[in-house]
Amino acid sequence: MEEDTQEQVINNTENTSIHSAWTVAYASATGNLHVREDIPCQDSANYLPISETLGVAVVADGAGSYSNSHIGSEQAVQLAATYFKDLVVNNKWFTADDLPNKDEWKSAATNIFRKTKDDLATLAEKRGISLASLSSTLIVVVHAPDFLLMAHVGDGRAAYSDGNEWRAAMQPYQGSEANETIFLVSEFWEVEEHVDQVIRTHIFKTRIEAFVLMSDGCEKSAFEMNIYDPEKEKYYDPNRPFARFLNPNIKGLRAMRNDGKTQNEINTLWKSFLEKGTQHFRTEVDDKTMVLGVLQNPQDFPTAPIENQPSPEQPEQSSEASTTDTTTE
Repeated sequence: MEEDTQEQVINNTENTSIHSAWTVAYASATGNLHVREDIPCQDSANYLPISETLGVAVVADGAGSYSNSHIGSEQAVQLAATYFKDLVVNNKWFTADDLPNKDEWKSAATNIFRKTKDDLATLAEKRGISLASLSSTLIVVVHAPDFLLMAHVGDGRAAYSDGNEWRAAMQPYQGSEANETIFLVSEFWEVEEHVDQVIRTHIFKTRIEAFVLMSDGCEKSAFEMNIYDPEKEKYYDPNRPFARFLNPNIKGLRAMRNDGKTQNEINTLWKSFLEKGTQHFRTEVDDKTMVLGVLQNPQDFPTAPIENQPSPEQPEQSSEASTTDTTTE
């Protein structure tokens, strides 16, 4: 990088919490159904710091009906994190003023998702397995104190906080049937219109004090959902982050950092929390993955909100693009 670049890129990911302005916890925990049936955890997460103020977080939820989805999700988060980190560094997207417009971000994210899918196809060919057997969703967040870039394919949840309020950062891709979603390696790539519908991206230029992304095994704890509307006499999903769950965990992460915990220690404690920290986590049959990040000292970043950020609206979904997973992810 040029000498006058203000951001110093972090190349050593060890002890991330020591070097970064952010404290981040990321882990996956095996769901009860997988424990009972001796199935490996099919979720994966990854986090790479980019600089002291920038990072990229990734979550993938392997499709429960595919035997190699745990391999697919693990490879997807490793590949995507590296590719998105390189994208940010090469384009110098270091502050909200540096960001691409929404069409450029959509194109760049789509290209990386396609490259990740192609790399999985190469892996499948080398191992003599089907590409479909590597099916997983994929959620990517690039975060800074003054912006958040979001890209995803499939379901799961993500949100951010400006220090006062939590807002959803995505709408999960859900079909008309229960457990219906779309995966990174699904056949939608053959039709450009479907690619545009399935790969969803958002840019949030605002103060970011915390962010979270997760597989759907965590959403019942971390999001308000399935709320009954007495007027319409039916349940609906407000896609609303549950602050009473998230805010105490923000305090917990900051306390871990203040206590001198290493990144490995933070992740170990976080995995234990995902396993048994709430009643839902203790009883959840699905695998659970969550990445939670927080500015350790937000007073050091007195950035005023840049824009009012509406929550993402649910796009129309193409039935031709849907792929149904009839078992838990």
